[in-house]
Amino acid sequence: MSQRGQALTELALLSIVLIFILLGADDFARLYQQNTALQEAAREGARHAAFYSSGTNTNPYLNNSASIVSVVNTVLTGAGLVGPVTWQGSSQCPANAGAAPNSVNQVYVYGCIPTAAASCPGAPAGSGQDVDIAVLMRFNLVVQSNLFFGPAFPMVGDAHFRVQGC
Repeated sequence: MSQRGQALTELALLSIVLIFILLGADDFARLYQQNTALQEAAREGARHAAFYSSGTNTNPYLNNSASIVSVVNTVLTGAGLVGPVTWQGSSQCPANAGAAPNSVNQVYVYGCIPTAAASCPGAPAGSGQDVDIAVLMRFNLVVQSNLFFGPAFPMVGDAHFRVQGC
């Protein structure tokens, strides 16, 4: 074999490894971007739910799941993550990754919304307590490695805010 043929063979073998390294780097960049978007969406959803209107002495969005989902959807759309956003309940906090949606481009929003009486007199229900919004989705790798991660794995964005009004 000539030296030119040897170099071509080495390039062909190493290019496969190089392509997998580049695709892996792309996967980690997408993972970081999507995780950041989920955290931001959960934070904005929780902030929106905890809003207090001093003029009316109410928490207008605390039990408004459509409004919370709309805020989460706006943040995720702005980050380039499109897909159906579904409210999963106002008294459920997901305890494990099994709470994530089964399909890759679907987002579940869970809310642990306080309903107890306010911790200070004259304030609306839930004031002074924590609201927890969790945003879950599945991340799909470009480089499929069923040995380590499976075809897609769950990601969670979670945020706690104290409900205003006290």
